[in-house]
Amino acid sequence: DATPTVLTFTPSDYDAAQNISVVGVDDCYVDGTVGYNVSIIASSSDANYDGLSAIEAFSNVDNDYMSIALTSSSQRTTEAGSCVDLVVSLSARPYGELVFTVSTSDAGEGAIDNGTAFSESFDAILDPNDYVCSDGTLQFTACGINDDLDDGDVSYTLSVECTAVSDSRDARVFGASQSVQMVNEDDDSSAVGLSTNSSTNAPLGRTLQADENGNPSESADGDLYLRINSEPYDTVVATVVCNDTSEVVIRSDSSSFSSTAVFTFTPENWQTNQRVFYQGVDDDLVDGTAFVLCSVSLQSDDNQYDGLTTSFNVKNFDNDVAGAIASSTADPVTTEAGQMFAVSVVLEAEPFDTVTISASVSDDAQGV
Repeated sequence: DATPTVLTFTPSDYDAAQNISVVGVDDCYVDGTVGYNVSIIASSSDANYDGLSAIEAFSNVDNDYMSIALTSSSQRTTEAGSCVDLVVSLSARPYGELVFTVSTSDAGEGAIDNGTAFSESFDAILDPNDYVCSDGTLQFTACGINDDLDDGDVSYTLSVECTAVSDSRDARVFGASQSVQMVNEDDDSSAVGLSTNSSTNAPLGRTLQADENGNPSESADGDLYLRINSEPYDTVVATVVCNDTSEVVIRSDSSSFSSTAVFTFTPENWQTNQRVFYQGVDDDLVDGTAFVLCSVSLQSDDNQYDGLTTSFNVKNFDNDVAGAIASSTADPVTTEAGQMFAVSVVLEAEPFDTVTISASVSDDAQGV
């Protein structure tokens, strides 16, 4: 680009030099140093100058180079589904269409949004006509993917690579790649819990109740469910043990009542809460309301779950009352001829120690 494009000389200033400035133009192509000419042609009514010409050879030194860059709006996604915007930039204009493939190293943690679904990779075409010098870009979106594992925050890589060129002059960019390191934030935790609902994780939040009449065992008021909070890597065995089987016994859905019940969670069934049945045990003692502690302990080759514990309390109401009952099978009649009559005496509840019953008559002149 030459300025000014016209110079004027007159008889009075013909010997004063005038300059033509020539400035190189940035074409954004990687085209190397390109030669070109600046032509000077004179026109005048003076036949000695009219038509004179000169050609000056110039070289325009290229300042373009081809490279790609990948930037991300953030380097963290979450299992809740937060996403990041990826921008692919070129440092120079391509001669033809370029195909870029963006991919993820772990589609289970972060995946590419292809417009209709999440995928491991996605291709996009950059048209050179859409390239704006120093601002040629493609945009992609990648999102965090949810799982049910307590696997912590997981690192993965998002990459972009030029996988095809339509013009051989773009060969230098073929195979060029860039990547960014990402982290997908986990939202799962390994825990064992108890609830009163088979389909929710509402905490238990209370002491369970039973009585010596055998309630509850199947009643709605006695619902108790055992759960784990995330998908295990291996089978988890939960053992429930109550510390006083003379007051409370337990069972699973497939076992009979005893002091211990065993529940199994696998990577396939972990989302199903498992019913824990409990029942008060009857005794003959006037021992009042008993409080029984039931402990839950987990064993697994999954280190996140192995060794976890929890517990619950069951209150067993007593149904026994201290008392003595005297009874007979007929009318209590004696005679002065010496006829005897027997009265049976029993205790209403088992005593903790020996009980002595003393009998007396109100009139020893009538009966002894």
